[in-house]
Amino acid sequence: GSYDHRYMTIEALEDGLTAKMTRNALEYSVNGGEWISLAANAETPAVSKGDFISFRGNSPSITSSNGIFTISKKCNLWGNCNSLLFGDNAEGSNLEANYSFYRLFKNNTNIVSVSKDFLPSTLTAGRCYYEMFYGCTSLTSAPDLSATNLGNYCYYSMFYGCTSLTTVPSMSITRTGNYSCYRMFYNCSMLEDASSINIYALSSSSCNQMFYGCSSLITPPY
Repeated sequence: GSYDHRYMTIEALEDGLTAKMTRNALEYSVNGGEWISLAANAETPAVSKGDFISFRGNSPSITSSNGIFTISKKCNLWGNCNSLLFGDNAEGSNLEANYSFYRLFKNNTNIVSVSKDFLPSTLTAGRCYYEMFYGCTSLTSAPDLSATNLGNYCYYSMFYGCTSLTTVPSMSITRTGNYSCYRMFYNCSMLEDASSINIYALSSSSCNQMFYGCSSLITPPY
């Protein structure tokens, strides 16, 4: 299979993978083929191990996803997540609407890794990535976080309970909003190295309990 890096893409690591998203209609493409409409809460056809399913938002009027993505089998995520909101125009886009990817993959225990370039926005509004990967217990690698200026509650509990995560994403933050990194890596018990995090400015409670329960942490953030 193949895929276009401009679109949020699921790589199937097992046969029989299906995916669906609550509350929002999307379009999907299998292995770079034609785009097919997918109603909210409808499942894609099952694909085989090694296949790729890409997704794009079917309407520029969707400014906030507020949906939950369900994926039925083990998978990796590739491409640009912003295609869920901006379709073909995801490149260079920022998350200016609050709640943009709020809880998007919450409790999805099938996601194994996420590509480094998956979340490219340099600017984020409030609650954009709130609990986005909360409870993703199979997640071993996280995407880089390009935002330097964080909205309130932006990364709140983003990787809470990701018990397979061993390294933190690369982050360099010059301005935090209130509670923007609160409980971000809470109970990430296999996390060892947090040295790729640089935070230069803190606001109210922004990093409280950020590494609470990280019992394996050896190298703290700078």
